[in-house]
Amino acid sequence: MKYYYLIIITCLTLSQVNGQINHVLNPSFEDYSNCPFVQNQIYFANHWNTIDTSIYYPTAMKPDYYNNCSPNFAPDSNMFFHKKPKSGDALITSALYSYDLVTNYDFRDYAKGSLFDTLILNKVYCGKFYVNLESYSYYAINKIGAYLDNGMLDTSTVVTPIDSINAQVISNNIITDTTNWVKIENAFIANGTESFITIGCFKNHLNMQTQISNLQSPEFTAYYLIDDISLIDVTTPAFAGTDALITNGDSVYLGRPNEIGPECRWWANGAVVDSNLGFWAKPTQPTQYVLEQKICGNVKYDTVFVNVSGHDGLNSPTNLPKGEAFRLVPNPASSVVNIEGKQSFTSIEIYNVQGSLVEKINNKTIVNYQLSIANYNKGMYILKVTDKNGVQCLKLLVE
Repeated sequence: MKYYYLIIITCLTLSQVNGQINHVLNPSFEDYSNCPFVQNQIYFANHWNTIDTSIYYPTAMKPDYYNNCSPNFAPDSNMFFHKKPKSGDALITSALYSYDLVTNYDFRDYAKGSLFDTLILNKVYCGKFYVNLESYSYYAINKIGAYLDNGMLDTSTVVTPIDSINAQVISNNIITDTTNWVKIENAFIANGTESFITIGCFKNHLNMQTQISNLQSPEFTAYYLIDDISLIDVTTPAFAGTDALITNGDSVYLGRPNEIGPECRWWANGAVVDSNLGFWAKPTQPTQYVLEQKICGNVKYDTVFVNVSGHDGLNSPTNLPKGEAFRLVPNPASSVVNIEGKQSFTSIEIYNVQGSLVEKINNKTIVNYQLSIANYNKGMYILKVTDKNGVQCLKLLVE
């Protein structure tokens, strides 16, 4: 029966999380209506298409869709390139720039996707996606960007530069890497109308930079692979989960349901144990897990304690009597923090997120203690406060 209880508890825990945090639908192109069999079939990826569906070239000027479900259009097995997706089984490729010096002909591919809801006015969001230059591309370029709007963006008949567009998420550097996925990321303030995201290069050839990448290419084009698109509220809190008690040999799910978005690191016992939003943990002894979450440079932390039955639990905050024995004031803090308690403590151990002991204070008989943190680096710390009743773990943010 304990197996079923564990599933029920896990589902209840996950249902308390504030749902999907990435506003982009099908952000890594995994959901599809059909497997691709020719080029220009981005519309097979659910919630994605080009910005001009009425274009008179029905099989041209649309991004290409690659998925491992296709024998001829798998990302790492096709006639054009061999590259694993940033995540999952699918990606798209796009001619982000194509300019003929002789005819002065300039055209672009644009990939347009839907958001699951409209962005909130004046809220700050982090937009992010990854690109990789295809090795046979003649050009490498800058000004690759993502533009958020209400879905009205269109080029009428031919996909050409839209120089008036100022993409909220953009790279000002020429991206030349044909081996690694390159992150493009910016934070921006929403105007409250955005419900679609379009990825492309909107500037004409006079307002962008190009660099020749492959002289052997027969086309004067910059082709890029695109994957893992996210749009997240920068104030989204880190969520490590709720403290849990498991039987030795069991597992417990920590964090949020996994999705494309925040960059995460989970620490336990001084080592990184995972890099997803959430994961299944199987500790064999009481363990404190620390989640470090980064969204457009905004770093947040959260902790969760997993106790394992059959151990004495000396490290477990669940041994405390009901109510809070100690608290930190102020928190966050920058120079000093007061450790206020109902009674004196035996010791205080301060750990950084890597699990390393920073400082230890012993045998204090005073009830309230002022801790100097002026020399601490900015970030999250865990204070393990021991008194005669047990141990309480407190989170301190140093600014």
